[in-house]
Amino acid sequence: MLVTHNTTDFRGLYGREELHVWLVAFNTAPGLMSHDLQRRPFLLALSELGGEEAWNEVLEITVDVARTITIERFNLPD
Repeated sequence: MLVTHNTTDFRGLYGREELHVWLVAFNTAPGLMSHDLQRRPFLLALSELGGEEAWNEVLEITVDVARTITIERFNLPD
């Protein structure tokens, strides 16, 4: 599993691979990143993954300006 806050670059890199392990990507609104805000999405990611071993999947967790959290899980490449 790779965990990153650099969604754009890693989505592109992973999208070119036929086979890859989990990509967990955090997206946060500008100015919101803090230690606490990193911890919450990471714990949500661990809960969402549930120890599952998956291939070619992305888990994207987005925190917007209102601190609303959105979780998307999808295959990459499609």
